[in-house]
Amino acid sequence: MTLNSHAMGFNNEADLGTVAKADTALESTTTDNTKSISIAQILRGFGALAIMASLSLFTLQGWSEGNDVSRYISLLGQTGLLALSGFLLSNIVKELKGARVFYMLALGSVVANMTVLGAMLYSFLPLDKTIVDYPKMMHWVVLDPSAFIVTALLSIVALGALSYFSFAILARPIAKPLTLSFFALSLLLVVPLRLPILAITLAAFGLVIALRQIESLSARQGVFSTLETKIAFGMLLMPGIIISARALLLYSMQAPVYALIAVLSYLGLRTWRQRNRNNAFIDSASFLSSILSSWFVFISCSELIQIDTHASWLVYLSVSAIVLLTMSFDQVRQVRSLATKNCISAILSFVYMPIILLAGLIDQNLLTALVCFGINAFVVALNMYLARRHDLKGASFVASILFLIASFLMIAGHAFESIISGNWILLGVGGALLIFGGSALDRVRRS
Repeated sequence: MTLNSHAMGFNNEADLGTVAKADTALESTTTDNTKSISIAQILRGFGALAIMASLSLFTLQGWSEGNDVSRYISLLGQTGLLALSGFLLSNIVKELKGARVFYMLALGSVVANMTVLGAMLYSFLPLDKTIVDYPKMMHWVVLDPSAFIVTALLSIVALGALSYFSFAILARPIAKPLTLSFFALSLLLVVPLRLPILAITLAAFGLVIALRQIESLSARQGVFSTLETKIAFGMLLMPGIIISARALLLYSMQAPVYALIAVLSYLGLRTWRQRNRNNAFIDSASFLSSILSSWFVFISCSELIQIDTHASWLVYLSVSAIVLLTMSFDQVRQVRSLATKNCISAILSFVYMPIILLAGLIDQNLLTALVCFGINAFVVALNMYLARRHDLKGASFVASILFLIASFLMIAGHAFESIISGNWILLGVGGALLIFGGSALDRVRRS
């Protein structure tokens, strides 16, 4: 059986030329469409940035006409216009991408509304007496509390409905739980607290709840990992981020607040690491946060105790060491990367232990020498834990043993001086601590 040119669907060379021209035209049309799509995306992006800038300027009280309540009503009206624009684009123009951009901006505007409501509520009903020196453009003052309360309640109802409508467009299968979570977290912005340590605690609470909700909702059946869904999840993080940024940029922060931030960062990274066991960035960030936690705890102790004595200095040193070494031991138990484990061991053995030993040599006191020995003994115990699991290179272990021996010799020197001077109390306390230290090391070796 033969196949001629008629069977193939082409009668002559002219037909082949026509097909080639059609293919070229189709490629040209596809290229033009791609270009137009990219240009449309750029236009939408710049438009979204302009609207976000407008909302930011308004939140900073950019308009000066009328009182603060009337200006807030204008912001609420702008939020409604964003949602209305999205509705018109999706139902009349039938252009869904631009509509989704307006709904995302409307959700961001809800957060801005809640931030302004919180500032106005704090102006007449603060739960603390914190003095915050805000820039002039960020002052929001309520002269008539009764009128504000009515306006705030009506606004909350309207913003709740708008949030549900927006989430129904962006992530329909989980619109209801998303709305409830988002609105509950946004209400944290209204809480009239400005004390830094309470604000950071409130922000941490909001971020933890948001992350748990994101994890729970993303695991539901029928929830797809689209860009719109990711942005909808990201909205849950906005209240906690805003409270944190406001505290860090505007409030008078003390070392205890920074210590709290560092510890909360470590706990957050620890939770994240449990789901990403082989992520080097998370491992590095966790260890950095543990170092920062230890440092800020040391500074915090000096600020809180404020007693310039030798005993208080030992308390600062001991508490900060407990924080760092506990976090380090927790990390080497969790991480799977041998490189990360060896890096933690090397930093503790070659950097931290010499610093502790130097502190003991400078202070020239038996109790300080005992504390330094205890800290270095814990590092040796950590290295023994790693060595038993074949996770440790020999150099770090040898270095830690040498520094521990140096710490013991320092104790021996102070003990000899105590015997010469007849200080039996320090000698007895030192002996008891050495016994406890030896027992602890033996327990680690057997476990």
